[in-house]
Amino acid sequence: MRFFVGAILAALLAIATVALATRNIPRPEDRDEQR
Repeated sequence: MRFFVGAILAALLAIATVALATRNIPRPEDRDEQR
């Protein structure tokens, strides 16, 4: 059980990191395009 829970937490952490990185990258590009 512990290993299973740890694997889920690690996966969620990785997904959250990728999501944040993907969201932070397009923001400056969109702002430049709007200007």
